[in-house]
Amino acid sequence: MTPMLRILVSMGTRPEIIKLAPVISALRAEPHLFEVSVLFSGQHRELSDQMAACFEISPRWDLRVMHNAQPLADLTGRLLSGISRVLNEYEPHLVLAQGDTSTVLATALASYYQRTPFVHVEAGLRTQNLYSPFPEEGNRRLISQLTQLHLAPTEDEQDALIREGFEESRIVVTGNTVVDALHKVLGQEVELPFSIEPSQKMVLLTLHRRENHGAILTGILEAIVQLIERRPDITVVYPVHPNPAVQQIAKTTLDSVDRMLLIEPLDYPSFVKAMSQSALLLSDSGGIQEEAPSLGIPLLVLRESSARRAHPLKSHTHIVGTHPPAILEAALAMLDQAPIAAVEEATNPYGDGNASARIVTAIKRIFLNSPS
Repeated sequence: MTPMLRILVSMGTRPEIIKLAPVISALRAEPHLFEVSVLFSGQHRELSDQMAACFEISPRWDLRVMHNAQPLADLTGRLLSGISRVLNEYEPHLVLAQGDTSTVLATALASYYQRTPFVHVEAGLRTQNLYSPFPEEGNRRLISQLTQLHLAPTEDEQDALIREGFEESRIVVTGNTVVDALHKVLGQEVELPFSIEPSQKMVLLTLHRRENHGAILTGILEAIVQLIERRPDITVVYPVHPNPAVQQIAKTTLDSVDRMLLIEPLDYPSFVKAMSQSALLLSDSGGIQEEAPSLGIPLLVLRESSARRAHPLKSHTHIVGTHPPAILEAALAMLDQAPIAAVEEATNPYGDGNASARIVTAIKRIFLNSPS
């Protein structure tokens, strides 16, 4: 029997693979309804290949669009051209993508040009500052204009879309799919590729955002060095992003620092285990802001603003900015606090692990006129 809907899932970065893997799995669990094919843009080649293997995702198309020092306009143009070719070849009934990268913007625009409905996972995030994060905030606003089904992670994003005038019947609150992915890997037997002294507390650090490059990144890392000097009971583990702009500053600032482990990026199960064993997370990642509450681990968000509302009472997440003294003060205070709830007692305001099932239900209702 031929499936009723051909769905093209477009992805290109590590977070997109993590967040879309549960959705692909849920759609493919109903082969009588859905045929699902995956397009991979290659926007984050080094990290994405690792994630695709981890989640057993085999893309049917791989655009390989990345060139060194490629301007955003050139990247977006190459993405738009490549995705359009795939749409012409595959002729899907609908296209689905997640997030706010150049891959997602080009996917939404190519779908619009082909008059193919576009479904946006993680819709409605806003900082209300067009240039922070850049270019993601601008991408989000443009993508929403081209979307037929907005899958909002929480009521905050639903409310933002309604305020902007989008039709409420085409907005569905699902929870964030990263919580689905997290639940899938929690408890897996994983051996971490590093070790620290048993007497030490682990602080896990990640930094990758474009707006934190250059002098801002140097200042953040200098604050981390001061934190290590002030707290002899901690070891900082830093999986360094492969971006050359990040690698150079990290190695220059941190190479000779005692109790600082610079390691290669971790696969997702290993990263979740590292988070779960940490006393404190320091990150500029939106995804970690969504994951940390499920683990009961405190998080300091190293950015000036975030589209994800901080829920300090529910998730022990605090946006502290990028000013080095503020980072140091907040980290010292958090390390002095009593340990937070164990994983089994933690609650997550961003999702309950059932977002993918709600997404499938929404697609059935909107595109197949099915009540469930």
